[in-house]
Amino acid sequence: MSVLIKKSFGEIPKENYQNLDSEIVSPFMQYDFLNALEKSKSVSIDNGWEPLHFVNEENGKLNGFMPLYKKYNSAGEFVFDHSWSHALEQAGRQYYPKLLSAIPFTPCASEKIIGKGIEIKDQIIKNIQDYMTQEAIESWHVLFPNEATSKILNNYNFIERFGCKFIWKNRNMNDTSHVDSSPLSLHRRRATAPK
Repeated sequence: MSVLIKKSFGEIPKENYQNLDSEIVSPFMQYDFLNALEKSKSVSIDNGWEPLHFVNEENGKLNGFMPLYKKYNSAGEFVFDHSWSHALEQAGRQYYPKLLSAIPFTPCASEKIIGKGIEIKDQIIKNIQDYMTQEAIESWHVLFPNEATSKILNNYNFIERFGCKFIWKNRNMNDTSHVDSSPLSLHRRRATAPK
């Protein structure tokens, strides 16, 4: 069993990645979506996203994956951490580059470590921590992890950031006419109507 770094998502064969399909819930962790982000150059080192995906392979078969980027800015993350970067700079430390496990430009909770078994996920985390030490990188952020990912990360003393987010849930509305006639919309219009 070995953990490797892939400097492009395209280095991972699609058929190999699909071995993990039973572990993937989010459409944003699907092969075609992640590959399109890099192929289109939406995610590239030129705009601050250097791919460093960690994969776990055994006998040439992919059995674990964690999206990872080396970031030189905080653009496209939907998390505002400028105060953190300023504080580290004032303390004489480096905030950038930082490591980031996230789905670029996608503020949706999802699994961020996929793999067949906890041992594989643990191995990926340990290898990323070793990489941080080797490269003298001071911080690693995992954005919008789902509950299962959060539990794993808590075992490694990650600090959980709490914030406010708004989640839209479709209540069987097929188009915007249903939204305008919803009780909440009617209440909002009454509350803001001129008196």
